[in-house]
Amino acid sequence: MHNPVPHPLVEPIVNEGQKILAARVFNPQIAGIPSTFNTLMLAGMKAPPPSPFDLFFFMPQKAKTVSRLLYIESPQATDVIPMAYVGDAVTVIAIRSVTDAGTVTFNIEQRGKFTPATAGTDCLSADQVADTTGEEVTSSFAAATVPADNWLVFVASAMSGATKLWVNIEYTID
Repeated sequence: MHNPVPHPLVEPIVNEGQKILAARVFNPQIAGIPSTFNTLMLAGMKAPPPSPFDLFFFMPQKAKTVSRLLYIESPQATDVIPMAYVGDAVTVIAIRSVTDAGTVTFNIEQRGKFTPATAGTDCLSADQVADTTGEEVTSSFAAATVPADNWLVFVASAMSGATKLWVNIEYTID
């Protein structure tokens, strides 16, 4: 069952004769997106625009695929950095990394809502070794499914000669 989008603002778009042509819907509370702006075409409508409840079937309820980027200047073998908090359950579909020089070995851990500093469950079945040619894992995860209300945390375990590191994690909202 879908829930209506909470508290959108609805503005009718009218022509010179005050005939409603469309409705603009602005909602700053769609899952993880700071703001959205949608126009729903209602050509020929002569009544006021539909209520927000009527419009929710036409609006995205969640962003389906999310991508988070972490950039570290002067990475260390002891770095532990939160990358994202997921309020909904998600499935990790890719982890990518690249360095400017040398290598950085790391994993992405799932950590509890109130325990982001406590070691958690590795997403990768083996640590990824980021290098200058780039690395990508899109399968063979140890734990790709992340329960709701968890942190995704970058945890380095080794570093050799890297001065910059880019890590990208991509996931879908379940």
